Amino acid sequence: MKTLPIEHLSYSSISLFLTCGKAWKYRYIDKVQAAPSPNLIIGSCVHDTVEKVVWDHSLGIDCEDITVVAHQIIANRLENEDGINNTPEAENVRNEVLRIVEAPLILSGINLLRAKVDEDGPMIERKVTLEVPEVDIPIIGYIDIILDDGTPADFKTATRSWTLEKAQSELQPVFYLGAMGQMEMPVNWKFQHLVMVKNKTPKFQMFEHEHKAIEVFRLCENIQKVWKSMNEGTFLPAAPGSWKCSPKVCEYWNICQGATA
Repeated sequence: MKTLPIEHLSYSSISLFLTCGKAWKYRYIDKVQAAPSPNLIIGSCVHDTVEKVVWDHSLGIDCEDITVVAHQIIANRLENEDGINNTPEAENVRNEVLRIVEAPLILSGINLLRAKVDEDGPMIERKVTLEVPEVDIPIIGYIDIILDDGTPADFKTATRSWTLEKAQSELQPVFYLGAMGQMEMPVNWKFQHLVMVKNKTPKFQMFEHEHKAIEVFRLCENIQKVWKSMNEGTFLPAAPGSWKCSPKVCEYWNICQGATA
């Protein structure tokens, strides 16, 4: 029986729970309103800029210069962030987003991408739902892009280069592929991670990997365990020193007991 005051789960919420149950509780149970970190805002602006450019390319439209698109998206995002707008940090966000999206290697990678187009337009930010036995609420997600060959893909912004092993170890592809299968969407059991690495010389990485239906069953088993832990009130914090337990990444750092330990 559902006891938590939530109507659905998402891949991102499950991922947060597995990374830091304490942060998950702050966000989804305690409803603590926290300003997103600058890194999160940067990633979001890069993501939205890329999607807008790829949307236009997929329709054969000569889109605006990516700098113009990025400026518009940054301005709209910062306008809704009272804690950072009109501060020196906002200028840092703006400069970093432009540094990434204007980088030649990023641009060349973006320009290769085309989304599959159906009656609703380019298949970008498509909602999918996965139903898991013994979990009383649906798990929803939004696929960043379904490429023109039918392969779902996800945009990532990273501080370090990815490896194929890292891409293959992610749970996200299996969730999307399983949800697509349940919804009777065409599934080729391939997935791509499209990674924009924001190092000194930003670069674009593309990893395609294959999966099997059995992985969906294993994922559902893991989600069942997560759901059980949530209902039991088991909210384990991230390990001290982990990437999540940092004032630069975690929006709950200032209120978390571990921050003053």
